[in-house]
Amino acid sequence: MFQVRNKEVLRLLADRQMKKSRQRNGIAIGAIVLTTILFSALFTIGGGVLEQMQQAMMRMHGGVGHAYVKFLSMPEYETLKAAGGYEDIGYSIIIGSGADESLQKLNTEVRYGEAYAARDFRAFPTEGRMPEKKMEIAASRLVLEAMGLSDALGSRIPFSIRVNGTVYEDTFTLCGVWDGDPIAPAQEIWVSKAYCEETAPALMTAFGEGVPYEGTVMAAIDFSNTWNIQGKLDDLLARAKMPGDTRGGVNPVYAQPAAEPGLILTAVILLGAISISGYLIIYNVFYISVTQDIQFYGLLKTIGASGKQLRRIVLRQAMKLSAIGIPAGLLAGYAVGKGLLPFVVGQFSIDGFGEYNVSPLVLPGAALFSLLTVFISFRSPGRTAARVSPVEAVRYTGEHRIKSSRRKPGIIRKMRKSAFRQQNNWSVSKKDAPRTLALRSLRRDGKKAVLVILSLFLSLTLLNTTCTILRGFDLERYVETQTNADFEVTDWSVAAAGVYEKNLEGIDPEFEEAVRRIPGLTRLEKVYCEEGMMDLSEDALEWLAQQEAQGIELPGMGSENGQEFMQAYAATGSILEHGEYDAGTFDAEKWAGGGYVIYNDSMVGYGLRSEPMYRPGDSITLEGSDGQKKEYTVMAQGELPYTMTARKTINLGITVILPEQEFAGLYGEKQPLCVVYDVEKSHWEEAEKITAGLLEDSNKVCISFETLKAEFQQTKRACFLIGGILSLILGAIGILNFINLAVTGILTRQKELAMLGAIGMGGRQMKRMLIWESTAYIGSAALLSVTAGNLLGWQICRDPMIRNQWAFTYHFTLAPVAVCLPILLLAASAVPLVFYKKLCKKSIVERLRCC
Repeated sequence: MFQVRNKEVLRLLADRQMKKSRQRNGIAIGAIVLTTILFSALFTIGGGVLEQMQQAMMRMHGGVGHAYVKFLSMPEYETLKAAGGYEDIGYSIIIGSGADESLQKLNTEVRYGEAYAARDFRAFPTEGRMPEKKMEIAASRLVLEAMGLSDALGSRIPFSIRVNGTVYEDTFTLCGVWDGDPIAPAQEIWVSKAYCEETAPALMTAFGEGVPYEGTVMAAIDFSNTWNIQGKLDDLLARAKMPGDTRGGVNPVYAQPAAEPGLILTAVILLGAISISGYLIIYNVFYISVTQDIQFYGLLKTIGASGKQLRRIVLRQAMKLSAIGIPAGLLAGYAVGKGLLPFVVGQFSIDGFGEYNVSPLVLPGAALFSLLTVFISFRSPGRTAARVSPVEAVRYTGEHRIKSSRRKPGIIRKMRKSAFRQQNNWSVSKKDAPRTLALRSLRRDGKKAVLVILSLFLSLTLLNTTCTILRGFDLERYVETQTNADFEVTDWSVAAAGVYEKNLEGIDPEFEEAVRRIPGLTRLEKVYCEEGMMDLSEDALEWLAQQEAQGIELPGMGSENGQEFMQAYAATGSILEHGEYDAGTFDAEKWAGGGYVIYNDSMVGYGLRSEPMYRPGDSITLEGSDGQKKEYTVMAQGELPYTMTARKTINLGITVILPEQEFAGLYGEKQPLCVVYDVEKSHWEEAEKITAGLLEDSNKVCISFETLKAEFQQTKRACFLIGGILSLILGAIGILNFINLAVTGILTRQKELAMLGAIGMGGRQMKRMLIWESTAYIGSAALLSVTAGNLLGWQICRDPMIRNQWAFTYHFTLAPVAVCLPILLLAASAVPLVFYKKLCKKSIVERLRCC
């Protein structure tokens, strides 16, 4: 059989060797299944989060198409359509907007469009159909509810349409309805083509100056895929010979990455952690398998098998085990990931469509990573099998021997040391013999021991860190970081994530008066907001010029324009007394006298500036709505609680907070952005009911202690669920690794255990020795978790996101390890005893003969 190249023989050898080790195969398959579950769940959750982010952006931008071309005439659209090179295309014609007073707070567009355009706007009737007859109309339930009309098909709908300054009042028949999306930039109303031709016929000449917006055609385009959409759109416009000033572009949903860098980093870290934990057990399974069968590989080497052929035997075993474990793990992981997805999405504050449908197309990626982990795990054991020496293989006992050049002096020293101990009666007692033998056994193959201890350490550390984070959640501190009042009311557009057109004057006087009548009211304060541009001071302009001279680019501003985007707030002193200040201090007495502002530079927080342009004591000039300017002194650097702001991400601007009278002097009388109020504890329930009633028929939302408490508990549940499942899977991997090592250790040492029994070691001592070995693994992992694991957990808990966003307070704890330790010690006792009992069914003579 010298250098046999027969693949069938190799397959036969690999398959027969696998049949000999069914138990070991089960452990290996279990390890691959658990690793694949982690990969599959991560890919499912990651794909779902990206999908939800994309859907949230679609909601904000109001369309799902790949690209749009606007302000076309009908001949231009026909030319564009005839150019081809797209997957699908459709058009809509803008007619006007809803003119009813009840729709003042709900932006409404009236259009005629093809079915494809309606689906692109996510405004296609789910009940009924698109308008066909002249006086038919299709509308969302949001519009109908705002107008107080029925959503029953066939209902008569009185509706006013503003077309180029002219209002048309007509009564339509409702032929189609859908729910509508409150986050969409506009609610679409569909009318028939006949009605469109009568009120705003399609534009037949090129759009330009003086041409009304009504009647223009908007084309929605889908290509075969999302790769290089801009290039495909440019080619389409070029083939259609469209003018260079044609308005259109790629849907922003596809023009920018859906995932934030922080989310990508988290995914990379999780992929790395899963790969390492999976590698630890799968590698250990194959490593122990190869060392247990080392004599088999040595004999094959003796009769002429090459190292490459031995590697193929190990690889075939790995691939056969993967063929069973990976599909099972993919299905289980997909189910786990889909179940966890709503909790994860909730933590990212993503406003998707509420449908958590994850495409199974994410599973090939998980399968690839699992297969790659198995392949990497196999390589080192495969090399061990390929490099085995036939002579050393026959003599292999599981102990790594030192080189022969140093063996003799070592043996002589050990013999002299042993003789000295015997002369001085230093011999090991029978009572301590099992423990001594167990500890020496651990040093046989330190590599195996380290891998098992690391597997258990990972799971215990993760569980301990998860429990530490959960224990550190501080409800009172969380509420304080979100608001400093019992109730806080603002407009829905301010509270909604992803809505950029905020209603900064959402609190009307009637609501304010109703709040003042709430029994037990102890405090009522207001926050105002105005947006605009601010002239930079000479010092700020000089600082900017220095930055630009050093080559530091600050997007959206510079010394040449001398202005920067600004949000101005007004708040009473008691609100600001609870603020957090990075520099300077708040002085209520000076604040009441006017002339001061609180300043915050968001560009510093986003890393776009290394230091703020203004510091406490600097002068800053603000311009009012009528052009008047006034100079103020910066009192401190800080900001309002997030829920009391307009909740806009301003990464290229500043915010200032003014006294209420100064704000009114600059920007005039305005309605508040939000109101905050406190009530006596005895009236909390009554105040909750009254507030809920006031909000029932309005566009306002409320943040109260109860709503924040519910959000807080949801975050805790999500963390416990995700961390618990991950800890459980990693713990199962560690325990499987431990069981595999304990069982194979007993099986590979059958001859040794038989010899110990033959020279007089009793069964009770043998059991104690095996239990001591297992306990040493568990004890080492627990000790590492208590020391290094807690240190690692402390470092994780220092992360600013955990400390600030989750209002976290670190508390040292050993409770998870203390709870798990008895269970693991019980397993450490039970596993070796069960398998040793099976081993003892044969006599010592039979075991010696078999080995």
